[in-house]
Amino acid sequence: MTTTNPLLTQVGGDHYKGFAIQPIEYIHKNDIGFIAGCIIKRMARFNQIGGKGAQDIEKSIHELDILIAQIQGGAFPYSTYSMETSLPITPGAFCFANGFKTRPADIIGLVTRFNLEGNGTEDLLKARRIAVDLLSDMGAIA
Repeated sequence: MTTTNPLLTQVGGDHYKGFAIQPIEYIHKNDIGFIAGCIIKRMARFNQIGGKGAQDIEKSIHELDILIAQIQGGAFPYSTYSMETSLPITPGAFCFANGFKTRPADIIGLVTRFNLEGNGTEDLLKARRIAVDLLSDMGAIA
């Protein structure tokens, strides 16, 4: 067993190592579910060196569609936290610390708030619209 911090090592690139708060730290500490966590990590890395650009956004849109369908089918959000201010790391602090721009930060905030509050699909649909606009602005087809 190693005593080295595993967050200091990354296999297949270094697009997470440069973040002040890595997506895995944010997702784990805030008790965010798997699909919502995937969306957050893709929004964090899409425009980083080693990120996957439009493909990350396309996958995020697909994952938002999956999450929306699950909620419409009766699934519930995952978090044990009840409000944003009770989170160990707020979406604003995560996005500010890592210098995320407006639209990726908006998507991360909306997905996190959905995960907390479970207010139907409203936040997820808004996040999806923002992701589609972001993809469109990159010249990719949504």
